[in-house]
Amino acid sequence: MTRLQLFLVGQPNSPTQHERYNLRTDEQGNFRFPDVVPGPYKLTNRVAGQPIWRLRVELEPRETKGLELSPANSVAARDDFPE
Repeated sequence: MTRLQLFLVGQPNSPTQHERYNLRTDEQGNFRFPDVVPGPYKLTNRVAGQPIWRLRVELEPRETKGLELSPANSVAARDDFPE
């Protein structure tokens, strides 16, 4: 599997509006964003161009959230931030 670049971007007019996190998945596609400020985010694999995923994620304090990035929740099936 190809390692993917992922971006977790805080949402405008929210406590996370200035938060930005990015990382690469491991060879199996697993990823973990440590020490993220709670609040609303957009999770995507692209900051420019056509993304595969564009998902709304809401994180609560001390919450661990599991997400599986697959064709079932790709932009073709689900786009939480349509343009």
